[in-house]
Amino acid sequence: MTNTSDLKHSPCRPSQRQRIFDKLDGASGQDVPASELAEISLQYCARLKELRDLGAVHGFRILNRVEHDGSKVLGYYRLLWDGTRPPAFNVSATRPPTFPPSLFGELGPERYPD
Repeated sequence: MTNTSDLKHSPCRPSQRQRIFDKLDGASGQDVPASELAEISLQYCARLKELRDLGAVHGFRILNRVEHDGSKVLGYYRLLWDGTRPPAFNVSATRPPTFPPSLFGELGPERYPD
């Protein structure tokens, strides 16, 4: 079984995680609407989780803000560096930290031989 986190991304196209990071970093500390992140990946929340895990190690935070406009709920995200931003930071080449296995063991569906 291949671990998808071990697969190399094509050098021609940055990963979704890298594209979301670049969008947030390019906003220079300003809010980025969730709708813009959804254009990159419909699973942008999963990519943000990976980025938040990386940020804990590499010195940046991703903050979110929710705004209520009548019946609409609008989400915004912002990337803030805790110190000085490194000159070139490639999140595609950096793996999120690994966490210990679940306390409950493997929670996937049971498999039976045919």
